[in-house]
Amino acid sequence: MTLGYYTAGFLICLIGQTPSYDTCRVYRSPSAYPTEEMCMEDLARQYQFLPYTFDPDTTEVIDVKCIEWIAPGSPT
Repeated sequence: MTLGYYTAGFLICLIGQTPSYDTCRVYRSPSAYPTEEMCMEDLARQYQFLPYTFDPDTTEVIDVKCIEWIAPGSPT
């Protein structure tokens, strides 16, 4: 069985603002993961570093996702 293809991402928005293209940014992991579990584990690690990338006084994490782009397949 072949593994899937997941990417990780955070939706980070300005505190107190309605989420929109003008008030939010998507921070996507530069890595891809073969399983959702590996993706989620890396999201937990990356979350620790967000305060160094985004100002925690003005932004907050609204959503966290591992997105499956390619479903696992079966061997040919």
